[in-house]
Amino acid sequence: MIYTLLNADPLPNLLAQLKEWMNVTHTYHDQLIEQLYETAFEYVEDYTGLAYRYQAWRVTMSPAEAAVGINLAKNPFTSIDAIQARVNGAFVNLTADQYHLSVCSSTAFFFVTDH
Repeated sequence: MIYTLLNADPLPNLLAQLKEWMNVTHTYHDQLIEQLYETAFEYVEDYTGLAYRYQAWRVTMSPAEAAVGINLAKNPFTSIDAIQARVNGAFVNLTADQYHLSVCSSTAFFFVTDH
């Protein structure tokens, strides 16, 4: 089984705004600033257990694993684009009554109810 979960809208690349705020006009430190920006988000997300950037999940699970379920990290989830199951070699979309997504403040639990 393959499913994809999407999080909130992605944050734009704020390099120009960060450079303006820091009064940096050259491009010499662009890579360092981008690395610091990325590291800061990773730290905050790891510390809080919440997502502040776009997430796309693509996970392959066997039917037995799908029935047991999986804990997903980093809330909040805002939408699910597609949940697909491979049937006779082709992917078919599951309907909302064929899976369950339980979301709490720190994690989400997903399992397939019928496939």
